[in-house]
Amino acid sequence: KAIEDERKKTKEAVQEAIDEERKKTKKAIKAAIDKGQEETKETVKAAIDEEREKTKEAVKAAIEEERKETKEVVKAAIDKGREKIKEAVKAAIDEEREKTKEAVKAAIDEEREERKKAIKAAIDEGREKTKGVVKAAID
Repeated sequence: KAIEDERKKTKEAVQEAIDEERKKTKKAIKAAIDKGQEETKETVKAAIDEEREKTKEAVKAAIEEERKETKEVVKAAIDKGREKIKEAVKAAIDEEREKTKEAVKAAIDEEREERKKAIKAAIDEGREKTKGVVKAAID
């Protein structure tokens, strides 16, 4: 009987030790899982934050690049517009000069023509008078 009681006690003690060990193991596993989850959570958060920062910087750089390109395109368009205006103004001025030149030339030619006629008429008149005077003198 003493052996049996001893066996029973040993069995109970072993069972208690096993149960206690299971509880400790269970707690340790739970603590490890909780710790792992917390570390994972922090790692994921850090990765997300880092990715957000990179994305933010990439977007900012892309916007800056787009602004720069837009600025260059606008400047080129303005320059092209200015050049076209410059050319149009020059063409208009050249055309106006040409018209003025032609008008002045026509006026000068007309004036010369009138002078020529007046001179010819004066010479003809002078000849007529001289003829009359000479004829009168002869008579």
